[in-house]
Amino acid sequence: MAILFELHARDVTLLPAARPAPAPDAAPERAFLISHGADGYTLDFDGRRASVPNDAMQDLLVKVAEGAPAEWRYSSDPAIQTTFRPLNRILQCINSTPSYQLFLAGFHIGDAIGLFDLGQVCEPAIADSFRHLVGSLPWPHGRKGRLFFIPEGYVTTPEVELELMANGKVVSADLFTGEGEPTSHVEHKLFVPYATPIGFNTRVAPETVEAWIRISDLVRRQWGGPVT
Repeated sequence: MAILFELHARDVTLLPAARPAPAPDAAPERAFLISHGADGYTLDFDGRRASVPNDAMQDLLVKVAEGAPAEWRYSSDPAIQTTFRPLNRILQCINSTPSYQLFLAGFHIGDAIGLFDLGQVCEPAIADSFRHLVGSLPWPHGRKGRLFFIPEGYVTTPEVELELMANGKVVSADLFTGEGEPTSHVEHKLFVPYATPIGFNTRVAPETVEAWIRISDLVRRQWGGPVT
């Protein structure tokens, strides 16, 4: 059985823009893919790949959850060096807050749905866990914060989704499974990342502003704390 987990986000500054950009595609797109096949795991961040054996994934998961990019790159600890050396090319891509959040969220969500416990969790159970992600998703490893999965009905059109993503308000997640090749699409989801930009960095439709107000209110009610 093969599994492919995809995350997509836009690399948007968290500070308010002096002048909103006219187009929703002004910020570059970042992509993080985690796949599993017969030979173990493959990580792909913006086209840079790294292979992780099955028996090394739990160690990588814990070190990602408990560490930070500077430690992953520059630590003198031989254990950390050994874990992250195969990921050197990927770590070079983690050069902004959105790219760091995307990398972290891949492990956070993968851990939550059992993607890194394939010896104990079967593929249908992973697919079901992904389908049922809704609301706040804390992470028991480390203290990285929480993600918030948006229920259906809050983002009403593809245009609203595009504008919310273009402004760093939401990130998309997709899961694929299959025999040999992951060709069956399980579900498409949107979630609010650990931190979002202040205001909007591109011009958006009134429907997008209204959608973000509804999402923000929901997050505050269920999660607590400000959402920008």
